[in-house]
Amino acid sequence: MARARDVRNGGVLLVAGLAVVTTACGTASSSPSGSPSPRLQRLAGAGLGYDAATGAVVAFGGQSRHGRVVGPSRATWRWTGDGWTRMHLPADPPARSQALLATDPSTGRVMLFGGQAESYTVPSCPPPSPGPGAQACAGGVSPVRVLADTWTLGGPGWHRLARPDPAPQQGQLLAGDPARGRVVLVGVSRAMSASGTEGTWAWRAGRWAVLSPTAPEVATTMALDPASRRLVAYGGQAPFTPVAGMGAPAMPGYRRTWVLRGRAWAEVHPATSPARSPGVLTVSPDGSTLLLVQSTGATWAWTGGAWQRQPTVGHPSGQVMAAATDPARHQVVLLVGTAHGDATWTLHAGRWTNHGRAP
Repeated sequence: MARARDVRNGGVLLVAGLAVVTTACGTASSSPSGSPSPRLQRLAGAGLGYDAATGAVVAFGGQSRHGRVVGPSRATWRWTGDGWTRMHLPADPPARSQALLATDPSTGRVMLFGGQAESYTVPSCPPPSPGPGAQACAGGVSPVRVLADTWTLGGPGWHRLARPDPAPQQGQLLAGDPARGRVVLVGVSRAMSASGTEGTWAWRAGRWAVLSPTAPEVATTMALDPASRRLVAYGGQAPFTPVAGMGAPAMPGYRRTWVLRGRAWAEVHPATSPARSPGVLTVSPDGSTLLLVQSTGATWAWTGGAWQRQPTVGHPSGQVMAAATDPARHQVVLLVGTAHGDATWTLHAGRWTNHGRAP
């Protein structure tokens, strides 16, 4: 699984644990954690992972909207190759968005960690005043509740796994690591310091254990490079200019690539790099190459020392949110958000296909 975490996007600002949603009057609002407007959406903020036991990409969580109130979802979906089917299971994890999903190489099943549960009210703005400088308005907000539970999908439904201490208190990145036969998590824990610091964990013998005190700084997505059999992490941010009254500083943007070597993350400086933009990492449909799909629409391949632009027919349009590779169908499944709703794209035989709003 790969997910892009955009900490500052549009009119979204996370302050002191509150998801503050602002919008220019008369325009669509943005949702917490960098997802686009949830109008007509169900999979915005969902986690994706490939379940080898059933041979399908699975999505869990996201956002659901009832009137003007948007809250977390506890729905599980299965990708059929050209659409999503709701899985009605006897047991589901609590509702959440931003859950981390990955394939456990030791079992072939999907593992889920953490996420967050919050709700908010979409702002209701009066018609905009004529001329420039429309005033911002705010909707209702709720505290962001961070989750740190671990689940696996198997048998009749989801099963919660034991959480012996010490364990991460918050997850940021999750990926299967077949070279280690484990699932690797980048997260925050007070096991490393009383105030809590970032580190890297591995799931072994039914518990989380510290793999490294290091973490890939500002990385927003992580996946296995099948060529080197090492985990690679990437963080990108487009240049950002805040709207008037938002109270956030401007950013020049960045792009950073990290490799997990042994028990430490090392930043590498590729000969060529993608544009400064968010993106998600996932393996190519044939399983040979690590791909980076950016919100610019560009697809890149990691060569081990550089990023190389991949020619494709068509390209995704919108903010990339999550991706997973479906080796059974030779597809990359990608969730993309736009102002009109979330959509599912697939990459197969070098061609991107838009399957429309999801689901």
